[in-house]
Amino acid sequence: GDYLAIATLGVSEIIRILIINGGDLTNGAAGILGIPAFTNWQMVYFFVVITTILTINFLRSPIGRATLSVREDEIAAESVGVNTTKIKVIAFVFGAI
Repeated sequence: GDYLAIATLGVSEIIRILIINGGDLTNGAAGILGIPAFTNWQMVYFFVVITTILTINFLRSPIGRATLSVREDEIAAESVGVNTTKIKVIAFVFGAI
């Protein structure tokens, strides 16, 4: 809930400050220079297809079905034995990836 949002903002601020004060490693606010551009439409299409396949397989797995049940009705999902805390963490990690 609220604490997760506050913790997420705190961690993102810490990462931002570390990047800005990274010195020679991150080149400060100017960013990392000299990264070669290695993207084409075929690569983007490949990653979109792979991501779509992984998401569909996740939703059709038992953990994905548990995630959908927690989304629809958390109390009912918990009453049939779904560990809602574990499923919420899995959903958060999957979304972050």
